[in-house]
Amino acid sequence: MADHNWQKVREIFDAALRRRPEERRRFVDEACGEDKTLLAEVESLLSSLGSADSFMETPAVAEVAHMIEGETKKLKTGKCFGHYEIINQIGFGGMGEVYLARDKKLDRTVAIKILNEEFSQDESNLQRFVSEAKAASALNHPNILTIYEFGEAEDARFIVSEYIEGKTLREIIRESRLRLPEILDISIQITGALSAAHKAHLVHRDIKPENIMIRPDGYVKVLDFGLAKLIEQKNKSILSLEEPTVRKNLTAKGVIVGTVNYMSPEQAKGEWVDGRTDIFSLGGLIYEMLAGKPPFEGGNAIETIGSILNKEPAPLSRQTPEVPHEVERIINKTLRKDREERYQTAKDLLVDLKAVRQDLEFQNKLERTAAPVRKEAKTEVFNATTSDIAPHPASSAEYVVNSIKHHKRVAVLVLIPLIIGSIALFLFLNRHPVLTEKDTILLTDFVNTTGDAVFDLTLKQALAVQLGQTPFLNIYPDDRIQETLRLMNRKPDERITKDIAREICERNGIKAMLLGSIASLGNNYVITLEALNPRTGEALAREQIEAAGKEQVLGKLGDAATKLREKLGESLQTIEKFDASVEQATTSSLEALKAFSLGQQLQMAGKTNESIPFHKRAIELDPNFASAYKNLGEAYFFTAQRDRAAEPFTKAF
Repeated sequence: MADHNWQKVREIFDAALRRRPEERRRFVDEACGEDKTLLAEVESLLSSLGSADSFMETPAVAEVAHMIEGETKKLKTGKCFGHYEIINQIGFGGMGEVYLARDKKLDRTVAIKILNEEFSQDESNLQRFVSEAKAASALNHPNILTIYEFGEAEDARFIVSEYIEGKTLREIIRESRLRLPEILDISIQITGALSAAHKAHLVHRDIKPENIMIRPDGYVKVLDFGLAKLIEQKNKSILSLEEPTVRKNLTAKGVIVGTVNYMSPEQAKGEWVDGRTDIFSLGGLIYEMLAGKPPFEGGNAIETIGSILNKEPAPLSRQTPEVPHEVERIINKTLRKDREERYQTAKDLLVDLKAVRQDLEFQNKLERTAAPVRKEAKTEVFNATTSDIAPHPASSAEYVVNSIKHHKRVAVLVLIPLIIGSIALFLFLNRHPVLTEKDTILLTDFVNTTGDAVFDLTLKQALAVQLGQTPFLNIYPDDRIQETLRLMNRKPDERITKDIAREICERNGIKAMLLGSIASLGNNYVITLEALNPRTGEALAREQIEAAGKEQVLGKLGDAATKLREKLGESLQTIEKFDASVEQATTSSLEALKAFSLGQQLQMAGKTNESIPFHKRAIELDPNFASAYKNLGEAYFFTAQRDRAAEPFTKAF
């Protein structure tokens, strides 16, 4: 940028900083006029101001701070601020400066943030500073920056925190490409921190690489709860929303707070946010660690927001083909524009991330264990081959000895797979079953992220039929679910999400709940089934399978269900006996199954007469659909059309 243009940017930005936040937009628009390039540059700096207001970071504002504010420092090296001795300045933000200091009382290195004098004159800024300190100090987690003290001294407000030696995630990303195990480890630690914050009813609202510090030992610290917002709650034991400080500090609807590239759609629109906005931002951060760039980008802040609101990120499989399907599924789920389709809690995300890491560790362990065996086997085969073509030893004694050695090697090669097979058989026969005969399992509603409505209700219905064939599992019936929902003061037709399923299980002593999801991967579909312990959230069994096209989905779902039954402890004999495919038990037509599922849902809701057209449609699409005939006969019977019920009943049975 030319010097005179940069001078204009600096002047407008500097002038905007001196105005109240609600006045800045109008001022910048007027000052830039028709110069869109100038407007974009100023907006870019102002977009980082939101994050600069927060704790312990140095964004774009800090990089140009010397051009705007000069090189002056509020506190000089060696100056004592209370019982803290200043070492040097390490950061600069819109509301304050950050210094490295020594705590003379406890003889430890700390970081001090001091509120700028001009901001301390404004009551709202002062209240925000205090609220920031309270919010951050309320959190106690090993992956969250620890706040030691906040108060006032020498007419200045300050916050004292632990000092983290290390690098920001932004610095690490710029230096080198992270490996998948490292990315998973970092992501799990961040997710754990967010889970603790959300449990304390706090949303971070500015998760990005600059706010993540990595210590040399790999330990992660989430910085800067300066934009943190209290989620409305019934229990206000942490910090009451009725306190004047909090009421004034809460961001009003319509005000955008956060860093543009990592904002959630609701955050970008200035809507009310909750913990799911942090999940979206974290998904963007994980995406960037894997792909090397954020999922949403633009030439300026406005274009980036437009991308967040209207565009889908490029598939990770195109950016990084080696990324496992399950990792891509997790990230896709975090980046859903509709917050209802994302992970509903950070804890749920944490369970999936840990499961992926565990799977990868297991695969790596298998590879490490198998590699020496394969290498030894290849060596022995090579030796055996070369000995066959080598000339016989001159001595008959040597010949006998070498022959014995050769046969021993061959015997070892033969015994290795036998030993491995015996161990595997022993482990299988002596495995502890996850579930036992007639244990009850609750099916949640399938999570459909494909955008194709044909999978809504359909796959849960197909899975219920598949699992309902076996005497091993007892599927918790729909009528009991409706009854429990009424006791929970919920609507009878409410979606059975993971959280609702957990409560239903706890109320009824159900041992396991089964989660299902389907995601698109190009022209293919990835189906995931996972049985969880509703009390602990522990994964009991998990199965994932890929279908090459829509026509394979029902068949592959049946295959995944069969494998899951084995992992849950059902015997192979029972599985073979009760293993009719989904298509055999229901229909091979997704559209027919969709109509049937909608009809059955209406019947369960007491709208029997309204269900009839759907069952008729299912039969029209598949004239051999026995369950549809059965439901149609029942619908006729219970709506006083008994003369019409005989025919469908006959065809059903």
